[in-house]
Amino acid sequence: MEKVTQETIAEQLHLSRNTVSKVFNGIPGVKEKTRERILEQARLLGYTHPLLGNAGGPPDENTPVSKSTESRPTAELRYDIAFVCYQKSISDFFWMPIILNLERTLSQHGCTMRFVVIGLEHEQTMSPPGALLNNPPDGIVMAGLFQSEYYKSISSLGIPLVTFDISSDLFHCNRMCDVIMVENLGASYQLTRHLIEAGHTRIAFAGNKDSCQSFFERWQGYHLAMQESPLTRAGEITLHFNLEGADFRGKEYYTTDEFYEQLKSMPKLPTAFVCGNDYIASNVIKLKEPPYRLDDQVAVTGFDNTSELIASIPSCSTVDIHSTEIGQMMGEQILWRLQNPKSSWRCLRLDSAVIIK
Repeated sequence: MEKVTQETIAEQLHLSRNTVSKVFNGIPGVKEKTRERILEQARLLGYTHPLLGNAGGPPDENTPVSKSTESRPTAELRYDIAFVCYQKSISDFFWMPIILNLERTLSQHGCTMRFVVIGLEHEQTMSPPGALLNNPPDGIVMAGLFQSEYYKSISSLGIPLVTFDISSDLFHCNRMCDVIMVENLGASYQLTRHLIEAGHTRIAFAGNKDSCQSFFERWQGYHLAMQESPLTRAGEITLHFNLEGADFRGKEYYTTDEFYEQLKSMPKLPTAFVCGNDYIASNVIKLKEPPYRLDDQVAVTGFDNTSELIASIPSCSTVDIHSTEIGQMMGEQILWRLQNPKSSWRCLRLDSAVIIK
């Protein structure tokens, strides 16, 4: 006799497996009438689950492992996890180690991971991609600098969600998912203090502090260090500089040429730059070369310790965020959330290490 699973119930009722999974995992978002249909069909098929009062039988291969069943092999989890990102993230220097360790963590627990790419049209219309609507996953891990409204659009699907970083306006009281972060403020403060102790008083922060919570915290660390002394207070400058290129929100992006034009319009140039990440630092350092010829003595710091970029700017101080551990943490958190759907939202923060050069 063929074993009855949640997928069996879903197929017979012409429902998605995600809808059935929500009922048996206590996740809200399923109409009461649909819930009753699922439970009744499960009883008729002889499905085993505590909700049906017959949990003494063998476990269903699709039933999540709870805290009380830790002795079971982890392979019994069998969740389908969607990694939601931009196309460029799949082969990006920064994201690759994170993605590899996320997939490795999920695989170790018997789960699968699939990529769901967010295109320009999705953010323009604030619509989730068809891959999430037509074949809903059990959980979603989201990574990238999305608009706050788009995070809300994905969250509205009712699928357990974990993000790495998030819009700053969704980080505190407006949070609607679990968020993985690294230590930003303290590390940026240390980098700025290092520049001040080296004699710099006119230091600029390069990056859009409103693009995400991480950049906002990195700006806060810079701002805190600059405000500590009257000598540096007057030299605080925030320059809007993101990566080269533009999407439909093009006004938030500047090319290196445009950033140089910002600098030329200033009556007095900064002698140092605290950059939001290594990508920005690598672009700022280009300003020391022709045709820009910024003062060669200008100091630049980055953030993230992106090996492929730091190799080309070896004198640039940066911050190691332990990217391999981020992937593991993201995987572990989405599995925890699937098993604890009613628990309060959590922010997990990984320590970072300042690298002074």
